[in-house]
Amino acid sequence: MRNMVTYVLTMIILVSIYSNIALPNQTNWFLEEVSFISSTGGPVYPGSSGALLKLYLRFIGTRALYPNVCIEPEYPFNTRTYCSPLLNSSGEPVDSVETGMLLNAEFILNIDRNATPGNYSLPVIITYYTENGLVEERLNVNLSIHSYPQPLISVVETYFTPHGYPGSYPVNLVVKMRNDGNVSIDSLDIHAVFQENIRPESARSSITYRVEPGQIFNVIINNLAIDPDSQPGNYSLLLNIDGSFRTSDGVLYNYSIQISTFYTIDYPPDVNLRILNYKFTANVVLPGLHNTGISLFVQSIEPGIVNLYAINVTLINSCFINGSTRDLIPYNAVLYY
Repeated sequence: MRNMVTYVLTMIILVSIYSNIALPNQTNWFLEEVSFISSTGGPVYPGSSGALLKLYLRFIGTRALYPNVCIEPEYPFNTRTYCSPLLNSSGEPVDSVETGMLLNAEFILNIDRNATPGNYSLPVIITYYTENGLVEERLNVNLSIHSYPQPLISVVETYFTPHGYPGSYPVNLVVKMRNDGNVSIDSLDIHAVFQENIRPESARSSITYRVEPGQIFNVIINNLAIDPDSQPGNYSLLLNIDGSFRTSDGVLYNYSIQISTFYTIDYPPDVNLRILNYKFTANVVLPGLHNTGISLFVQSIEPGIVNLYAINVTLINSCFINGSTRDLIPYNAVLYY
């Protein structure tokens, strides 16, 4: 019997509460504008925190007292503040609203990291008092979560150091790049794909420091060998980049891009050398001679120092022991004028 009495009393209380909330036959509020931006004023992404939702509501009824706005966030939104008083243009709460007044309400939302970019509906509840008592109106607000922006990285220039001649080794390729996007670079892992005239010990490089939008940075690929038979000119280069990037509101994400550019193999500079004399190492030189050598006596007439690293020899009417008529012979020497 006691349980029955409790149940009846509960029903009476609930009926009393809900009987005091009126649902208007027509809406008295018009949603004039919705602003949903990140904490830094940009788009909202999966993982954004502190995003600002601002609702602009115009009252088209007769009179309202103590208006209040609440939201019912569902996935992927969450917040610590579910309700807000309606504010005037100065940011002050308004207790009494007349016809035509434009008010706003603000909420801070966090977006789940695993949210799928797209449009989401957010329920909004407006409560206020009229001469007939407490009134409640409901509406839905559409909010957009954007895809992570594609990073924009351009190549400013490429060059070899200390030089880029056919046969140069070891040399480094410097790729000067610029962050042209609106996101920061946290780190990059770069894999370079060269033409066959470049032999890399490792075609990889990395960037492990922050690069802000608009900044220029260098990617350096070390210990390259340029084929001695390379023709001077431009050659295509493909850069496969895996990077970690950060939006203006601090969301970190990964993205992969490809960049096509080129590198230039230069003409070697002219060097003024003079062959003073040469001779065979054999005492007697006859047709059909085997296993002999040739000695060259070379003089530099350059004003500076000439470092000889190798000699590319082409034989006519003779050949090396392996049958080839050409050979690249390492020869480390320093010549002075």
